[in-house]
Amino acid sequence: MKPCCPSGNRLITLTNYLSIMNTPILTTTQENIAPWNRDTQEDKKFNCTITMVLSKDTDVWSNKYIIDEGSVIPDNDMEEDYTDQHYTPLELIEVLGKILASFRGKEGWKDYYEEIIEECQGWIDDEFTVSV
Repeated sequence: MKPCCPSGNRLITLTNYLSIMNTPILTTTQENIAPWNRDTQEDKKFNCTITMVLSKDTDVWSNKYIIDEGSVIPDNDMEEDYTDQHYTPLELIEVLGKILASFRGKEGWKDYYEEIIEECQGWIDDEFTVSV
């Protein structure tokens, strides 16, 4: 389609002109709440509960098992064996926090380490299972 009228450095086609003209005009209330007219609000703090489900495949050694028709079947829930041999995610978070805290004030210490230490605190174990 050929341009119908110039607008600054840009030419507006008849189709563009008609689409602009068909745009409804906002009421004062709509204009005030439109995203492009909102003032930037200051950040507010919200207390949230984070729930995550983590899983990992790993080997766990156990001497508590049954041999049934040639198959080896665990004879316990494996949680105790797992925790004896591996760190849980909560334990890893705690260890990470302690390691970082041991470097406080030393050369090369960064402020973001403080944030990581803070993020390592406050986690609880809602559910822990080991499946075979």
